[in-house]
Amino acid sequence: MPKHSLVRARALTLTMALSLLLAACGGNDAGSDEQPAAAGGGEFACGSGESVLSGETVRLVVGTDPGGGYDAYARMIAPFLADELGAEVIVENQPGAGGLSAVNSMIAGEKDGTHIMIMNAPGNISSVLAGVQGASFPVDELSFIGRVANEPYIITGAADGPYTTWDDVVEADDAPKIGSTGLGSEAYINGALVNEIFDLGGEVIAGYDSASEAELGLVSGDIQLFPGNLDSRLQQIEAGDAIGLLSITDKPVDALPDVPAIRDFDLTKEQDELLTAHQTLSMIGRQLIGPPGMDEQALTDLRGAMQCVFEGDELQAAAEEQERPISYLTGEETAELAAKSADAPDVYVKFLQEAYGL
Repeated sequence: MPKHSLVRARALTLTMALSLLLAACGGNDAGSDEQPAAAGGGEFACGSGESVLSGETVRLVVGTDPGGGYDAYARMIAPFLADELGAEVIVENQPGAGGLSAVNSMIAGEKDGTHIMIMNAPGNISSVLAGVQGASFPVDELSFIGRVANEPYIITGAADGPYTTWDDVVEADDAPKIGSTGLGSEAYINGALVNEIFDLGGEVIAGYDSASEAELGLVSGDIQLFPGNLDSRLQQIEAGDAIGLLSITDKPVDALPDVPAIRDFDLTKEQDELLTAHQTLSMIGRQLIGPPGMDEQALTDLRGAMQCVFEGDELQAAAEEQERPISYLTGEETAELAAKSADAPDVYVKFLQEAYGL
């Protein structure tokens, strides 16, 4: 399929901008000897255990039930972050409304750095863009601490289900039921996206409280498709319960080279613009955030501590052991991505509004 030069130009521009930002911050190679620069011009001392939050209890909130990917990442990061900050970091689960309840609670809470969360940024920010009730927080005013991970999204079907390829999905007489983990979730938006681009005529079901429940729904046949992060979907595929059908990527992912990428298919100009806006939002990924107006020194120390953690060998080893891929970006970098997403094109905003039934 011919690629669109506009998409390549945008992707190249974004990649170059992020590379320059990473270089300015000293890079993100694991085990770097350089200390991360603080926003105020000083340096956060890796390994000192000293910060403005030393001796405090920091609540790291997860907007889902225990056991899912966001919960796993939060619990993997928490002890390392605690060591760098010299604080106690406890993980709290506050499920509800695809994570929006937790976001709104955090925004209304303490601004001293003791109340942060790991946010489903693509799902929650898309809710804001669409104008969903209860999703009115100012995206570009959130305190972005840094990106934890940004795995590709994969659409899976049941191993013994009606589809063996994505062409089967597109050509099927019966419209699929697509599972998701809540109206404000990334799974919901990715499900709605493929439903729109491929004109499947399907129904995106937002009634599952967790990915585990949706996986059971896929196996039982209650739903025919389920979108999810690659690391989580691989577990179900390797267990023999699911098969990969489509990746929401520019090219096939290494782990599933025979599964087509969404850009392997011919797209119209409008579909291309829609997908590009979605991919920009998706790059924000699993993000650590704090409320708007967070104490400046607390934000500086949280960003510094996070960079120390993600450049350290110990977290790298833990991530490999738990098979949780990490892809760190600084808070400043993800804030720029959020600003771009907040200024999304009309075609994407319209798609989101229709997806949310507004």
